[in-house]
Amino acid sequence: MKAKTEKNSEGYLIFKNSGKYVHRWLAEKKYGKESIKDKHIHHIDGDKTNNKRSNIVLLSKEDHYDITQHENRSKLLTDFIIYLSLIYLITINLLMYTTILK
Repeated sequence: MKAKTEKNSEGYLIFKNSGKYVHRWLAEKKYGKESIKDKHIHHIDGDKTNNKRSNIVLLSKEDHYDITQHENRSKLLTDFIIYLSLIYLITINLLMYTTILK
């Protein structure tokens, strides 16, 4: 029988019967219970629901913080580039529109 899971308010899958994080349970199976004490489990692809064994890795708190900060900065930079591109396109369209009206 397959254990029932649900997504919690943070976006992680948890077991309905115990409230335990699925990724922590899987990490225990992959690395051993003692090995994951005081460790963070990182989802490599950033998807908190992708708990495939190949997508979770054990990290120290410091390394996990560094990685997630880098990922967040990369996302912010990407979002900023998209924002600038949209401003550029709007500006070009406005210039073309005002030129047509002249």
